[in-house]
Amino acid sequence: MHLEAVERLHVQYANKITHLEADILQMDLPADYADLVVSTFGLKTFDTDQQSILANQIARILKPAGSFL
Repeated sequence: MHLEAVERLHVQYANKITHLEADILQMDLPADYADLVVSTFGLKTFDTDQQSILANQIARILKPAGSFL
């Protein structure tokens, strides 16, 4: 769905957008890697420990002034 939206709505920026589908609980992206993180799964279904990992991972991989959706 995201790739279709990029093609349809953001085609002029498509070469600047990288789409990664990954398990946030086991992700090893470098710190300050992403301008934007989108989570489509986890907030309602993760237990407290998993939610903590999710929050720490998002804080770690987002660049300063990055956004989370």
